[in-house]
Amino acid sequence: RWLPDGTIEFLGRNDFQVKIRGFRIELGEIEARLREHEAVHDAVVIARENKTTGQQLVAYHVGDGEVSVQSLKDHLATTLPDYMVPAAYVALDALPLTPNGKLDRNALPDPDGTALATSRYEAPQSEVEQTLASIWLDLLAVERVGRHDNFFALGGDSLLAVQMISRLHAVGLDLSVTQILTNPSIKAIAETYTTSESSLPSNIVPLRPEGSDLPVFLVHETSGEMIYGPELTHQLHEGMPVFGLTSYAIDGAPLRTLQAMATRAIRAIRLVQPHGPYRLAGWSFGGNLAYEIATQLIGEDQEVAFLGLIDTFHRAEKSRANFPSEDDLVKAYWSPDSEKAQKFDELSTLEKMALELRSLPSELGLSKFKQYASRQIAHMKAERDYDPQPINIPIHLFSAQGNGKKDQTNGWGAIVQKDQLRVISVPGDHDSILTPPHITSLGKALSKAIQQQEKSTDDLQVKQPYSPLVTIQQGQQDLAPLFCVPGAGESVVSFTELVKALGQKWPVYGLQPRGLDGQAIPYTTVQAAAHAFVEVVQDVYPHGLIHLHGHSYGGWVAFEMALRLQEAGRDVGSLTILDSRAPMQADDPRTRPEYTRLEALMKLIEVLEQKAEDSLEIALEDLKELSPQEQLHLLHKKLVQVGLLSLKSEADILKGPIRTYETALRDDYRPNSICPHNTKLILVDDPKLGQQENERKMMETKEGWQHWMPAMRHLHGPGNHMTALLTPHVQHVADWILADLDPAPSAVSSPSIKERRISTPSTRPRETNNNLERETNNDLE
Repeated sequence: RWLPDGTIEFLGRNDFQVKIRGFRIELGEIEARLREHEAVHDAVVIARENKTTGQQLVAYHVGDGEVSVQSLKDHLATTLPDYMVPAAYVALDALPLTPNGKLDRNALPDPDGTALATSRYEAPQSEVEQTLASIWLDLLAVERVGRHDNFFALGGDSLLAVQMISRLHAVGLDLSVTQILTNPSIKAIAETYTTSESSLPSNIVPLRPEGSDLPVFLVHETSGEMIYGPELTHQLHEGMPVFGLTSYAIDGAPLRTLQAMATRAIRAIRLVQPHGPYRLAGWSFGGNLAYEIATQLIGEDQEVAFLGLIDTFHRAEKSRANFPSEDDLVKAYWSPDSEKAQKFDELSTLEKMALELRSLPSELGLSKFKQYASRQIAHMKAERDYDPQPINIPIHLFSAQGNGKKDQTNGWGAIVQKDQLRVISVPGDHDSILTPPHITSLGKALSKAIQQQEKSTDDLQVKQPYSPLVTIQQGQQDLAPLFCVPGAGESVVSFTELVKALGQKWPVYGLQPRGLDGQAIPYTTVQAAAHAFVEVVQDVYPHGLIHLHGHSYGGWVAFEMALRLQEAGRDVGSLTILDSRAPMQADDPRTRPEYTRLEALMKLIEVLEQKAEDSLEIALEDLKELSPQEQLHLLHKKLVQVGLLSLKSEADILKGPIRTYETALRDDYRPNSICPHNTKLILVDDPKLGQQENERKMMETKEGWQHWMPAMRHLHGPGNHMTALLTPHVQHVADWILADLDPAPSAVSSPSIKERRISTPSTRPRETNNNLERETNNDLE
């Protein structure tokens, strides 16, 4: 209402909607469901302040006979999400009324101990049970706690569970949210802690592990927690198992990119479901992460049967604004005066994050809050820096109706083809689609889309025409062939000079990486690439001696091929690896460094500069001010200037090599066995390092490879990482390979590979060395 001085006084809501810990709740809906119970004639629900647990829902009911609290609670739980089920129930002879005959809410009594649903009482027994009970008494403000009592039935929720975990940690008991969600009683939690360890990783939450159908994996949103998962699971088809994916622990090693987050998530997913087809869905940030998870799974040749983006946005124009720091968030969160937040830059972002983080109880303390804030900021930065690449599967976008947006595709129309995108309109805005009543509609729409996709014959995930085998030089059919694997972002054209140095009699074949054409998705892992390459080698050359050579990342792939061929009983005559980093050992606690898109692009520029033996004069700061397409054009222009690309070429031909290079750069390869074959390692100097640094780096690389190739021979070759395959340096590589090529005919007669010549998509067949001579070294196909 207006006041006489012109200001506005807020009187309150004129409906009975309340908001408790971020959930908007319509009290009338709970009352209607409560009145459906056969023993209840009338009911009213209010939100009361509890000094320990904050606001909680209390139900008051009137009926003819006695009805147990548990009966009412069970009745509501069948139709309402957990956060809408009241914590306390008070039986009344009649509802209190005002003199005007209206409900007098102020006269409703406080609930006592009998208002809570409890199991038959049995005192806590072990030391762990007693510790848990002591913490529950304080957190839940109840008179007593039995070992069979349910934490959530006593008024607990996921936020109080976080506080409980924090207090348990302080006394030396480490429990996870997953253990609380799946074992909510004192007895069950204690047994889980003392007698068994979950086989699931810590970032998997079994929301509904049972069911005969394929599971669906729900991906966490910006907070890193699976907050929306339990209620959405309640709305999904009953026969469908549901697992939630949470982020890394708040005190764990921070991740900066969605690619690294997706890789970590896939490792957890495949412990639950080792092989596809996979079902994925995620809300907001979680949709972007689900998209990258799907991309990497397809890159491993795994089938993704369903991908659901729940009101997820793709913003082509990335905000360059700075995010608030943890200290800014702490000040805004704990400041009693909201005006103090005005002094911070990026107020809208700060307010949004502070609002979301306000769901975290301040009792966790300053250090814990800063850890949560730090992780959420990392997620937001990773999402800003993420540029999703096209994938060839149907994508279901559940777009909120109430956002007032002009583009119902949320920007995804610019990424994927029109026939791939299924836009499903759901009621509510970006946040309310996950709260009643809209979450019911979302759950039904999601279940229906999954079932329809399962029955659909419109399979977009059809493998595009691709075979890695490229005939470089036929040579003499009675000689053992050499199979060459190029480095990251390179094509088999990079072996042109090597083949000339080897001589014309040797059969040489290249194994072309997938994705260089800019259409297919690159192999995500060494294992996936090696599996595909070995299949084609076994198909066209099933018997006899073979030789392998790999450059850089291709050295990893060639090594993995050798292991797989060795396991299949094939005779690998030699394996020559040129300037490749040593794979990490299985028990090595270190991880490969992460690379954002720009950081990966700068690494590629360094490699291209070595190939050109000239500077491209591109700095990171220059690229930051440009859009991805502008960056592409700048790189193309510079490559033309130094002679690595033809003036007639188009900038878009770089898309495939760049994407393939980035994917390989992020791979974290760890072999599972050693290679006893005739193995050689050739290392060259890095021109940016001094002599001592190069010597130290070579020694580390050599020692790393010796773990996997104990009998290997080592050579310090001329040139740099790229020019080692160019004249005149390439002759040293050729001589070392020639030393192990068997000049005698193969012991077993083999079919001629020339009858199975295959070219890569959109490129002409390469049949002989003369064909390659007509290719220019500028070709980056």
